[in-house]
Amino acid sequence: RPAEFDNLIDNTIKNLVGYKFGQRPVTYLTKFLRQMTYRGFLGLNPGSALRNLSQGINTYAVLGEKYTTIGYLKLFSRGAIKELTEEGIFSHGFIQDKVLSSSRTAMEKIDKGLFAFFEGAERINRGSAYFGAKSKALAQGKSLPEAIEYAKSIVRKPQFSFGSIDT
Repeated sequence: RPAEFDNLIDNTIKNLVGYKFGQRPVTYLTKFLRQMTYRGFLGLNPGSALRNLSQGINTYAVLGEKYTTIGYLKLFSRGAIKELTEEGIFSHGFIQDKVLSSSRTAMEKIDKGLFAFFEGAERINRGSAYFGAKSKALAQGKSLPEAIEYAKSIVRKPQFSFGSIDT
């Protein structure tokens, strides 16, 4: 929520140029700067990706040592990526905070390459959480469909979702 000072600046700009920059002109005008900062800190930054891998501790807190380890081991087994893709663990609803339109800008197209390290870390975090939780659910006697749903819920818990409501 904007503070009183934010509203004062926005109203001053709107008095000068109208609603050319929308309801929140400061937000509109600083968008480029915020995007460049975001890209600079995360894009092509292996350090950020490595720090992101530390979120595995969140999975450990939920699943424990045994199933977190099983999750990492199964992540690197044959067919793992295919299953994760089919179950939607790598889908936009899990990883990205918005779906970009087909008319996205050139810079947004470049983002896919810029964030390769970070997205790779996200895939490792989510994949290991999924397989660890699925193994735990199956060990508790749940059916395969129940285990898959349980695993998806666990991925959302320690590894977070990035939808507009979750944000």
